[in-house]
Amino acid sequence: MLREERALRAQIAADFRQVFPRVPVLLDPTKQMRQGVAELRAAAGAADPRDFLPLAASFARAFPGETDIVRKLEFRDQVLRVELEPRALESATKRSLVLEQLNTAGLAASLSENTLTVRAR
Repeated sequence: MLREERALRAQIAADFRQVFPRVPVLLDPTKQMRQGVAELRAAAGAADPRDFLPLAASFARAFPGETDIVRKLEFRDQVLRVELEPRALESATKRSLVLEQLNTAGLAASLSENTLTVRAR
């Protein structure tokens, strides 16, 4: 299994160097590949769905609630935390509906107390 892991890591590094030949140091190919793709998207004028504005817009389109129930938005490490008024999710049915609609919109969401944690998938 160790041999397979080394072979896979070597293939990932080779693929990375083929796609991004100008990167001088390869430390974490997966992370660097994500950063490189994000930079290419930005250069092409396309936003990364994990950035604040695309994530917040996806949340707003998918969230079935009233407009005055959001207390606070916090965005850190590509995660949007949405603190809601307690009345927003007062029933189990509402909570399930919200999570289902966010999931259908391509967002990974979880709920703790009155705070939704939302990520792009």
